[in-house]
Amino acid sequence: MSFISIGGAGTPLTGDRQAYGQPFQLRALQRPGLAIAGFWLASSGAGQTSWAGSKEHVRQALARVPLPSELEGAVAKRRDEYRAGRLCAVYALGLLGIDSGVPGRGADRLPRWPPGVLGSISHCSDLALSAVAPSDVYAGVGIDVEQCLDADEADTVAEVVASGADLLHLPGWLSRPMAVTLLFSAKEAIYKAIFPGVKRYVDFAEVCLHRALPGLLVFRPSCEWQSAGPAHGRAPCHEHIEWPVAFHIEAGKVITLCLLGGES
Repeated sequence: MSFISIGGAGTPLTGDRQAYGQPFQLRALQRPGLAIAGFWLASSGAGQTSWAGSKEHVRQALARVPLPSELEGAVAKRRDEYRAGRLCAVYALGLLGIDSGVPGRGADRLPRWPPGVLGSISHCSDLALSAVAPSDVYAGVGIDVEQCLDADEADTVAEVVASGADLLHLPGWLSRPMAVTLLFSAKEAIYKAIFPGVKRYVDFAEVCLHRALPGLLVFRPSCEWQSAGPAHGRAPCHEHIEWPVAFHIEAGKVITLCLLGGES
């Protein structure tokens, strides 16, 4: 897996801001066989979301994305975030040459991808993303996007997501709030990538940061990892298993990508 540099002026994410009002292909974190699509939005407060560059055809496109019954009564911001994620998924699938309509939602609340496709959806306050790839190329796909935490939020989140080993290996070139945001996002991306295989909730303590490089974090299962055996007891440390997570930081955003299998 090639390293992705921390974003700066003129890098892919901010370079796509001209795409306000329509899905765009995210050029950061690209890998062979992988497609990532994004959609910028802007929060206007009061539980509302106004889409950047809001055009009538965009509003109509959002309205056509079906909502699961449990979201029909949700605030507009939540409905729009869901719909934007699905629009990203449709666009990303199109980048792979797949026209299968809007992915639905399964009983496990995960997107229902077309046969032969793996995918993941994420969103923060003003950006939605979706990553998709063929299942004969990758064994798992997880993407996550987070707005950088402030100092107080970072302290609170660190108590939940960070072990002593995590804190030891966090990138020293990042501020603590950004490093904790990155750690949280990376573990979320791992969870999304491995969930279809493990089919269970994975605690933050079960995943441990092993090493950090520019643009790449490498995690291993910790000694808290629950074995897949009938007893579901504690398993010994699995030093032979590693989960690489590529990341891109730009415009106060952290984007993380966990790919299982394929080119690494």
